Amino acid sequence: MNFEVIKASENKTTNWSGGTTTEIYISPEGSDFQKRNFDFRLSIATVDVEESTFTRLPGVKRTLLVLNGELHLKHECQHEVFLKKYEQDSFLGDWNTKSKGKVTDFNLMCNEKTIGKITPIHIDKNQCKTIQLYSKNELFYLTEGELLFENTIIGAGDLLVMPSKIERIDFFTKSKTASVIHVEIN
Repeated sequence: MNFEVIKASENKTTNWSGGTTTEIYISPEGSDFQKRNFDFRLSIATVDVEESTFTRLPGVKRTLLVLNGELHLKHECQHEVFLKKYEQDSFLGDWNTKSKGKVTDFNLMCNEKTIGKITPIHIDKNQCKTIQLYSKNELFYLTEGELLFENTIIGAGDLLVMPSKIERIDFFTKSKTASVIHVEIN
């Protein structure tokens, strides 16, 4: 089976005015977030200030999922939402967006021609979870715990990339509950 595991230690973290951002994955390979020449990008951000204004990203569709903390997002003239752990919101990058709350969040950014979806999945300890796969690219980011997949241990902060189409995937938890963010890209 064709798959790749990107370990947390391989990720690049940079500072922004309100915290840090860690790029987990960008496609196609060699794309640059600053040049906005990506199809999609996955990242983790920390928001260390109580209030912040999001950078405008014209032509980018965003989905943000809270990993820790609580976040109030206000998209000017659009909608506002209050998010708790594992809740998400989707919005356009050219909207004027302000946030309140110190959090760690998971971000999916897609260009105009790419469609992406994220789903949090929780697996109880010593359990198996089968996930049906339908998308062109399937990625799994482990937020908590440890998983066993194809004799490979995936730890918190690791990303499993499944670029080839297969019908299903089976995850086994090691010794405690695991939480995974399933990313589907078309």
